[in-house]
This record gives sequence, structure tokens and C-alpha cells, in this order.
Amino acid sequence: MARLLDLTWPRHTARLLLRPMVLDDLGAVHSYRRLPEVAEWLPSDGADLAYFTTRYFGEHIGNHLVAEWRGQVISDVMVRLGDGWAQREVEDGARGVEAELGYAFDPAVAGQGLATEAAAEALALCFRDLGVRRVTASCSPTTSRPGACSNGSACAARGASFAMGCTAGAVGWTVSPMRCSPPSGLNDTAPKRRRDAPGAPGRPRRLAPVAEPLDALIALDRRSLAIVDHVLAGSSATDLSRPTPCAGWNLADLLRHQISENTAFALAARRGSATDWTTAASLADSDDLVLRYRRSVDDVIKAFVVGAAPEMAINTFGTFPRRVALTMHLIDSVVHGWDFARTLGVDYLPDPDAVRACLPMAQSIPDTDAVRSPGASFAHAVAVDDGTDLDRLLGLLGRDPAWSPA
Repeated sequence: MARLLDLTWPRHTARLLLRPMVLDDLGAVHSYRRLPEVAEWLPSDGADLAYFTTRYFGEHIGNHLVAEWRGQVISDVMVRLGDGWAQREVEDGARGVEAELGYAFDPAVAGQGLATEAAAEALALCFRDLGVRRVTASCSPTTSRPGACSNGSACAARGASFAMGCTAGAVGWTVSPMRCSPPSGLNDTAPKRRRDAPGAPGRPRRLAPVAEPLDALIALDRRSLAIVDHVLAGSSATDLSRPTPCAGWNLADLLRHQISENTAFALAARRGSATDWTTAASLADSDDLVLRYRRSVDDVIKAFVVGAAPEMAINTFGTFPRRVALTMHLIDSVVHGWDFARTLGVDYLPDPDAVRACLPMAQSIPDTDAVRSPGASFAHAVAVDDGTDLDRLLGLLGRDPAWSPA
């Protein structure tokens, strides 16, 4: 039977990051579970953190994910796996084929569709990744507030007065007694009706929403950096001297460059500008460059999701609106991810949406000696007659998609 921890984490939606819960998350989870409007619907009122940590969540933490938005934990999502009913002769085939979903949400972020987004991803995860064939979730007929649950769970199809079941079959999903739709890409979208729709009762206070395209751009960057992290996972100190597609740089040089870029982008996001874009240039190969790179990734993503400055001064290129600056960092993440992969000889499968988001800006970079020459930021474009979107992006930024170490 597959377990949550056996899967690859984290998972990203348009606006959320989902990952397994750890003990360090319990303080944040407790902060909204103890609220009266949430605790009213839970097995425990959660008032005492020590009890909450040791007795309530201690034995159940392995069944829970947390959802982060803008770098903050805003929800915990239960995915409890179990066995289905089967005749004795075939009971082995029924092990681990059912799941129960539930979630608790911070009411402070209600009204923006985040609960639907998290629940839809959890539902997709069950059928797509865990091989589950039936999912159930219970909710109370009196539930009218985001964050409220029945028996510790509020189902994605809110306001129902009975249990909801989804079953994966040979030709799709069978739902009884009410419709339950999977997220986009599997079948349809998550259930349409939202508790916070105009005229719905009990609407809580709302936080000012961030424009969806900007959130989506940050999510693409996060997914791209997670892919790069996977590429670097098998590297070691003996790889640091390997040549890279960046002329004159070995792997250590490329890591130092990316640490510097992430550090400066993070500072520009917080303050609007950064004066030093070579902060890691003096780091030695013995300074655990991969660990320092990962820390720089955490820092820049946190700076982006907390709220980047409206305009950012990026190196010597000039000052740009936030969206343009974030796209510049996305290009850095995607293209240098390919550099890392080719250097290490491992497969590279970037997010197709991220690659497409990079193409318009890459096409706009002038192919002149002032911009593309030895020592400049880019090499001259390489013609790519036929190829993938990634091949086109690499060519536009002066890389030969067929490059390999000598």
C-alpha cells in the first residue's frame, strides 16, 4: 500500500504548496484550529497546545498534509488511507484502496477559493498517485463557515447533509449520492458552488487577494526550482569541476552564480533593489555550495510569496515592474536548471507552462554584440529549426540544445 510519505514532495497548485506535515508545523496549525469558529466542529477544542501536540496530532501526523500560501501554513489536509470491503478470496486486492479526506482552514484566508484548490489537489493525489479507488469525506448540514468541519473534516463539496463518495472506475469516476469533480487535468474542475459565494451566510473577513496571474507566475518559479533541486540531489563534491554549458564556468562557478542571483533577487523583492549581484563569488568549493544554493532558493521564494516590491532594480538591466522581474528569475531557474542537468548527465523535464511563460521575454532580447558577446549576460542566439519549446528557449538564450560535456 502506497503511503503519503512515499510520494514526491512538495506538490504545487496555482497558488498553494502542499507537503507532509512535520512537528514544526503544529504551532501554526494550532493557531487556527483553536479558533472558536473552527474548534466548534473538531473532535477537540485544541485550546491546550501541549495536549494538541502530544495526544491529538501525535499519532495522526503521518496522515496529514499542510498547505502553504505566501509562505504561511493556512490549512491542514487529512488523507487517511484504509482498506476497502472485499470477499475473503480477493481481500488482498482491497488493501489501501480507500481514502478519507478532510481539512481545517484558517478562516482569515477564506473567500478566495483556496480551500477548494487544496481539496481538489488532495482528491487528485488520491486517484492519480496513491492508486485509491474510492474517496469519502463527511460534512455537516449546518456547516456554513470556511474552516468548520464535521468529525474533523469539511469536504470539498460543502454544505452537504450526507457523506459523499467518489469511485474511480474504468471509464471515469462514479459519484454517490452527489457529484464530486476532480481538478482540472483529470476530468473537470472542483465543485463549482462555494460557501463564500455572494449571498451565502456566514462570510468571514477576507484578506486582499493577489492577482491570479502573479500568483501563478510565482508557483511556476517554485515548481521550476523544485525540479532543479531534484537535478542537484545526486551531485557531490567531485562534480564541482565538471564543465557546464556556460562558457568558462564549471559546476561550482554556476552554483556561485545562482546563489548570488537568488540572494540579490530576494533583496530586490524586499527593498526594491540590490547593489551586489556577486555575493557568492568568493565562496570556496569546500563551502557546501549545493546547501548554500538551496538556502538561497528558500530565501528568494519566501521574499516573492510574502510580497515582492512593485518595482525591482535587476542588476545592470534596469528597473522593472514586479511581474517582469519575476519572469526574469523564472528564466534563470528554467535555463540554468537545464545547465545543471546537462552538466551532471541527468534527465531534465521542466514544467511546460514555465517554459512557455519564458519564451516571450527570451524572444524580446536583442541579438546584438552589446547584449550578446563574451562577458555579456547572453551569447548570440543559436538557430533551432525544429525542436521543443525548451529547445527554442535554449537557442534564444545562446545555448545549443545538443550540448554535452566534452
